[in-house]
Amino acid sequence: MGYDVRRAADKVCPNRPLVNQVEEHVMQSSDARVKVAKWLRRPLCRRYAVIVFNTISGIKVRTEAGSSRTICWALGSLVNGDSEILGVWVGEPQSTTPSAVIDDLRNRGVESLRFGVGNLLGVEPPLSLAFMKASACPSIEQARAAALAAVKPIHRPAMDHLFRFPRGQEDEMATVDSPVISRTDLRERYPDVLSRWADVVARCEPLFDQPSLYNDLVRSADQTAFDIQQRVAKVVHRQGSFDDIATALEFVAVRLWRAERTLDRDVRSVPARSDTRRSSPGVLARAIPEPGVAASVAPVLP
Repeated sequence: MGYDVRRAADKVCPNRPLVNQVEEHVMQSSDARVKVAKWLRRPLCRRYAVIVFNTISGIKVRTEAGSSRTICWALGSLVNGDSEILGVWVGEPQSTTPSAVIDDLRNRGVESLRFGVGNLLGVEPPLSLAFMKASACPSIEQARAAALAAVKPIHRPAMDHLFRFPRGQEDEMATVDSPVISRTDLRERYPDVLSRWADVVARCEPLFDQPSLYNDLVRSADQTAFDIQQRVAKVVHRQGSFDDIATALEFVAVRLWRAERTLDRDVRSVPARSDTRRSSPGVLARAIPEPGVAASVAPVLP
């Protein structure tokens, strides 16, 4: 006769509230891992308007003392605004290359892409080879956050205002000054920040030249991915070190899976547009701004 854990626990602690909670947590965790494993291998849609690539760096692994690892993930958005998280991969060194990420997307059914956005280093060459019509550009949200991080907190609102100013109105920007610091002083104090931002703006020109619907769609997907990235990265770094990279990958994958489910619940209260169709399991029904409402607003160089 085998050893009955439940019966032994009943003798030690008849009420067993804590034991029940632990058992339930283990069962839920195991069930979640199985679901996440299937979720990561699921077939994807054939066509995406936008794929946003993200990386979570600085992940500590106990078996690799003195070094850190990177995990990359991607969010895809359809032309009707539906979005979903496409996958999670261990970044270089020693593991997945940008080419392997693109190959995985292709092998799971992705045939067409219009825009590739994000900070996955080295993804542009394999992206262009795999999707001939795709254009690559940096993430505006990621670039904006990095630029503002190099600015003193008291000056960030003024700098952020300049970043978000509508295109084509550079002459009016001369009159845009903050009570804390003038536009001229910002340029003198942070020339490197503005130079890097100028490079981002130049690389995003293919996006800015698109019709308003595409512009809105890319910006919406970029913002959604950035919000998820901030939340998941915070939880990952709060966790500290992991036993191995497989454990870290599973931890990130579960958080992204939960993030997608949370977003899916959030948008259920938003009335769906008549042309919105769910194209694959787990897709997030994301509403697109009406053409012309926000697309004319894009970051420019102060």
